Amino acid sequence: MDPFVALVVAATLRTIPKEQIEWGKTQGASYYLLVKQIYLPYVVPLLAIVGTLRLIDCLKTYESIWTLFANNAETASISIRITTLALETRNYGMGAALSVLYIIFASILITPFAKRIFGRKLGYS
Repeated sequence: MDPFVALVVAATLRTIPKEQIEWGKTQGASYYLLVKQIYLPYVVPLLAIVGTLRLIDCLKTYESIWTLFANNAETASISIRITTLALETRNYGMGAALSVLYIIFASILITPFAKRIFGRKLGYS
């Protein structure tokens, strides 16, 4: 687990009111029920935000991979292959089209997180 994710989850768990947990225990709720009814409603929205941030970080690793491995075919990512196709073959149209497809793919991956985070404000739900 990424340290940033662990820090956000730990901070979120510390914000849960102790009264709710104690009330659940006095009512005889099992640990599973406490997690399902108390812990998850607090943690899931933050995990959606953190998941979106981690996904964006994963999609923008172009500079690091290019700096470390340049044009090595075994370690190239999608964005490096797009750049190689556009620059080495001078096929700029294909490179531009693949870049647009890459953005569409990233948008499809991020859409569920955005709906979860902003669904109530934007009226998606």
